[in-house]
Amino acid sequence: MSPVPPGDPPPAPAPVVAVIGRRGRRRRPGSSGPILLLLFVVVMVGVGRLTEPAAHGRGEIVLEAASSAGPHPFTASVATGTAPTAPAAASARTTSGTSGSGATVIATSRGSQPGLYGGTRGAPSCDAQKLIEALQKSTAETAAFAEVEGISPQDIPSFAGGLTGVVLRGDTRVTDHGFIKDHPTVFQAVLEAGTRVMVDHFGVPRVRCAGGSPLGPPVAVVITPRYVGAQWSGYAPGGMSVVTAATQPMTTLVLVDGAGGARFSRPVATGGQADTDAPAAQAAH
Repeated sequence: MSPVPPGDPPPAPAPVVAVIGRRGRRRRPGSSGPILLLLFVVVMVGVGRLTEPAAHGRGEIVLEAASSAGPHPFTASVATGTAPTAPAAASARTTSGTSGSGATVIATSRGSQPGLYGGTRGAPSCDAQKLIEALQKSTAETAAFAEVEGISPQDIPSFAGGLTGVVLRGDTRVTDHGFIKDHPTVFQAVLEAGTRVMVDHFGVPRVRCAGGSPLGPPVAVVITPRYVGAQWSGYAPGGMSVVTAATQPMTTLVLVDGAGGARFSRPVATGGQADTDAPAAQAAH
């Protein structure tokens, strides 16, 4: 199928800012103005600043294990085979900074980074056609999925067919979505290493395969983050990363084989049938 329709890369995630505040009373003539009590917790994940609040403003960030379908999945699982063991995560760039009383720093990785994702050479991680067929069974789900991804419902086949199934090699912060009745829900999440996702031609996760759920970059919460859900072995709030879009559309991804750790090249929008050895310059670990 054809790659993801061309266009600008998704907006790069920016500092996730959690704010606790209380607005002062309305200004009165001669008053000193409103008093703002603010506590900023900044997670540096890119350039710029995020201002969107998390769903319902509760500050919840859901921990989603690799084997979980997630809250209110769009479809049955479209993951294929057995998820390979996630090798040690690729090195990532760490951006530091502070705002207000303190900061938590997490890593960012460019979607084009060789070895950022894993997979099994010669085998798909997700079934794009199965996702398309599952979504097309429900007009409401089709519309909700398209709304989240910013496409038209009739473009879902070409959109999904242009994605590439991969395996996360590290815990990854995202915006995830569920489907309730006839509309999508949105929530902030951390996906466990080993989760199978579908990425676009900028290397950004767009679908979580265990539940057919559309994904987006993480956004800010409006109060101190509260992580909910069962923690997995090795989980730590400071151990997650955020993927930022490649600067140019890619034609191939360099993945790490979960079976042996060797790197290989996979053309975008393919499922393993065209895998080849990674270029020598990108084969080193």
